[in-house]
Amino acid sequence: MCPLASWRDPRACHVSVLTLLMLMTLNGVCSAQDPVRPDSVVLEQVHFLLFGREREEIGEVQLLDEQYRIQLFDFGISTYYTVTIARDELFSSTPISAERTSRVLKERAGLIAARAVVREQRRKERRDRAIAVTSNNARSGRGEGLDVPSGSSTPSSSSRVTAPLNEPFSTSSSLEEGLNLLQRLHQVCEELVLRSADLLQVGHECKESLRAWRSASDGNSRLFSNLREESFSLVEQTESISGRIQSRIKEIEWTVTQIKDKELRPRDLPELADRIRRRVLQCEKKVDSLDVLLSACADGLKVLRDPIVNTTEPEVQQSVTVVRAAVTREPSRPAPSSARPETEVLESERTGERSSTAAVASKRETLATTNNVLRVSEETSTVAEIDSDASSESQEVEQPESASGSMPGGFSTLLIGGLLGALLVLVLTKVVRSLL
Repeated sequence: MCPLASWRDPRACHVSVLTLLMLMTLNGVCSAQDPVRPDSVVLEQVHFLLFGREREEIGEVQLLDEQYRIQLFDFGISTYYTVTIARDELFSSTPISAERTSRVLKERAGLIAARAVVREQRRKERRDRAIAVTSNNARSGRGEGLDVPSGSSTPSSSSRVTAPLNEPFSTSSSLEEGLNLLQRLHQVCEELVLRSADLLQVGHECKESLRAWRSASDGNSRLFSNLREESFSLVEQTESISGRIQSRIKEIEWTVTQIKDKELRPRDLPELADRIRRRVLQCEKKVDSLDVLLSACADGLKVLRDPIVNTTEPEVQQSVTVVRAAVTREPSRPAPSSARPETEVLESERTGERSSTAAVASKRETLATTNNVLRVSEETSTVAEIDSDASSESQEVEQPESASGSMPGGFSTLLIGGLLGALLVLVLTKVVRSLL
């Protein structure tokens, strides 16, 4: 509604309304053109676990179901990358102030710009060397009378100041500027091919190390599972990005061929070259992220330490060995020497009594007195020898069985024979005395 002072003049009211609308439109346009506003980014001090290592960095945290996605910044190659961790691997996250957030974002933007300048300077030197080699070959070809077609790039065109690749390509650019952009993008793709090949080698080395660890380990660990899953995923992503880079190279070469054959209109080149530029930059960003993640995965292998060796089986074998040793030592204990001989003595006495009665009857009938005397004298000496042998053998029986020898059957036989002989001598002695 217009002020009261201007209601009499409708023109003033219309002008004020149009002014307000213009101010609101300009404010919206300025806000839309602002790429990154510090107040729209919430950075946090994050303490988390990544591949077995505790890390504390500044990044953006986002919760996804049972996982956290954290966008971090690597100062080594000045690039952003994203990691995904489980909930229990995030220890703490504390938002930082707006002033510090703005300072961190400006510092990161400065590092990214410096990296872009260094890379562009390196690519410019490569282009100059390639142009010098091409010009030398052209001179040598003309000297030999060969017809060498002149290239589209010249030292003057390559040495001019070029815009960074992260800036949009102007639609009003000339054909020469479009070809120069395609040449720069082709060099970027060549660098990315070499970097992706190195990353594939790192990924395969990580996989081989994990296979060797698994074959030498009797168990498993959570860190090993995470590293194995992550390494296989990173290798697959690296192979995929390598294929995409090769596709971009073919697309660039096809575009240059279409321009040389005049099958592509010059006015369509800026739009096509800008689309290729965005795709190549996406590939470069992905390769940078894979570089950081594979480096972190290789560092995680150092935390994995030695393989897990199960020690339960040797302990069981040791216990079985101890039990077997105890069982084998048990029979070596000295047993009482009167255990077996007492039963055998009783049996021998019974048999001796039976034989003595038969011997008495036969002696009374057949033997003479003189022969009995001689026999008694001979048997008396035999008894003495048997008694001495029996006493020595009884002393050996009292010793442990391990020291007595390895023939217990022969010893018992001798002992029984000695006892029977002694009983027989006693019986004969009584018989002779009764006859006398």
